This record gives sequence, structure tokens and C-alpha cells, in this order.
Amino acid sequence: EEYPQAAAYGVFGLLSRANLQYYPPGGGYKTYHTERTGAGEPEGSRHLVFMTYLNDVTDEGGTEFYHQGVTVQPVKGLTLVWPADWTFTHRGVPSPSQEKRILTGWFNFKS
Repeated sequence: EEYPQAAAYGVFGLLSRANLQYYPPGGGYKTYHTERTGAGEPEGSRHLVFMTYLNDVTDEGGTEFYHQGVTVQPVKGLTLVWPADWTFTHRGVPSPSQEKRILTGWFNFKS
């Protein structure tokens, strides 16, 4: 109700299972990327992304959002939700000494 334009393009919901991801020290998805893919692919219908940190990481290890100039530090239980498009280009910043665990998934438009 607060953001009516979020649903203006159709109904959306979970179409696939969430992913549990583990990164060892020094690991991570280090390349800037978005969660949008080609329109012909099932993932092309992605609308929103969610990610929950499953552990604290105090030695870097955050999620950096390029256009916002913000890096979010992992705190166990913290959930982020953002649009899947280029406006939220992001990457994982590796922790040199700590593991990182996340749960991530997508809300897709249902056709």
C-alpha cells in the first residue's frame, strides 16, 4: 500500500528456493553485478532481492552497493531487500580472516 508502483507490473512472489551460501576467508562474489538477467530467462523476471546474514563478520566482509556508496557490514539476522536492477549494482567484499554465510533469494514476477 505504501509503494503502489512496486506492484504495478504484475503479481510477484517466490518462484524458486532461496540459496544458502558459504564463503571461506578471502572468498565471496567479488565482481560488481545485478540480479537481473535476460528477459527470456526465468531469472529475467526478478523484481526484488533478499539477503539475510547468518553470522557476524567484523573484519570487512560486507556487501558493497556501488551507486549508493554504501557497504553493509554483516550482522547475524540482518535482512536486506533491494530492487534487482542496475540501480543496485553490488558485490561481496571478502573478509581476510572470517567466514561468511548468507541466505539469499528473489521475488519474481509471476506470469
